[in-house]
Amino acid sequence: MSLPSRNKLTYLLCAAMTVEVANTFLFAYFLTVIAGELGLSRGITALLGYAPLAVGVLGGYLVGLIADLFGRKTGLLLSLSFSGLGAVLTGLSSQPWSLVLARLIIGLTLAGTWASAVVLGNESVPQNYRGRISSAVQVGFPLGNLLCSALLSLLGPRFGWHGSFIGLGLIIWFCVLLLTLKLDESPLWHSKSTGADRARLGEIFNPPYRRIVFLASCLSLLGMFSGFALQTSVPRFFETMGFSGSKIPLYTALAWVAATLGYAYFGLIADRYGDAVTLIGYMLGAIAFSMCLGLVPQLLMAKGDWARAKILAILFTVLMMYTTGFFSGYGSVYSALFPTDIRTNAVGFAFNFGRFGNALAPFAVEMLAERLGIGYGLILAALPLGVAAIMVWRLQRAKFITWERINYKEGSWGLRTRYSQKTYPEE
Repeated sequence: MSLPSRNKLTYLLCAAMTVEVANTFLFAYFLTVIAGELGLSRGITALLGYAPLAVGVLGGYLVGLIADLFGRKTGLLLSLSFSGLGAVLTGLSSQPWSLVLARLIIGLTLAGTWASAVVLGNESVPQNYRGRISSAVQVGFPLGNLLCSALLSLLGPRFGWHGSFIGLGLIIWFCVLLLTLKLDESPLWHSKSTGADRARLGEIFNPPYRRIVFLASCLSLLGMFSGFALQTSVPRFFETMGFSGSKIPLYTALAWVAATLGYAYFGLIADRYGDAVTLIGYMLGAIAFSMCLGLVPQLLMAKGDWARAKILAILFTVLMMYTTGFFSGYGSVYSALFPTDIRTNAVGFAFNFGRFGNALAPFAVEMLAERLGIGYGLILAALPLGVAAIMVWRLQRAKFITWERINYKEGSWGLRTRYSQKTYPEE
């Protein structure tokens, strides 16, 4: 693939993920307004808006299966099309039941869009570009939040939350049209898309994939729990440190800029030194900087040195948020674990199993902060990344395996090892 083609693919997949993420998080930007219109509390409204997103595990599995059967591009376009439908239905909602229905549709699509985009990108570029293409997809998360801010500022005052969601739906459908015209199907899927190679329902839960799917799912659960816990704790930590209310949004934005850079530069580092090594390094870095953030400012505050405590709090927060860019490593690491016929299905299920960690993280941090203080809460929330780093090493060993069926009738499998960094079983 030529450099212009790679750049086009990078921008298209990043755009797809940006509009998908915006559809997930725009609800939070209008939470107070929606709660007032529906006559519900903020807590109940948040539950109605975000609890349905738990179906993302099912969405990742189903869209992944479609992408394995009918093509990565087909899975991506289908997922985004339903995402636009969910956005428009959210904008048209006037009752809690219709809002829940619309959010259920959106919950199904986020996981499927991510899995299809990551696999399509990784299958379409050379080995030394796969880390960067995975990072480009992941950068869609912070860019999606920026799009939410733009919609809030441009459409919110005039059209309200209803018009903002409908406008986002139209943007998503325009993105679908753009992808239909400009995006090419995965060449690797094309070469393996015969009937004998197509995925079967539930195949990822059978030997020899079952153990690797289990390890990858646990890795997602631990990583998403710790990463989301650290990211969502930043405003609370700044508040505890005594920063003024007007400065907390500024420093929080600075932290998110650092996270965006972490997402983006992960791919460049991974393509040079290896995705697994980089992923482990980022995870261990997140543990180290969260420990520094949880301990050093508190010790300086105890000595009355508030000025240095606040400076170091900002510095360690920026460094910690940068290392939460480890999320960019999941796409390239997971994509190399499975053959083409089940890749999107397996990657979608394993990665989105971690959504349960997302759901638990804010509650766990709040409980730890109430009992031990926010500093120790951050440290304990980051420790699961140590276990996750060990799992990455275990999965890295699995990456050097080519699957070979040796006895079709009995369903047994043999393993033929091959050392090839970031090389897929078929290549």
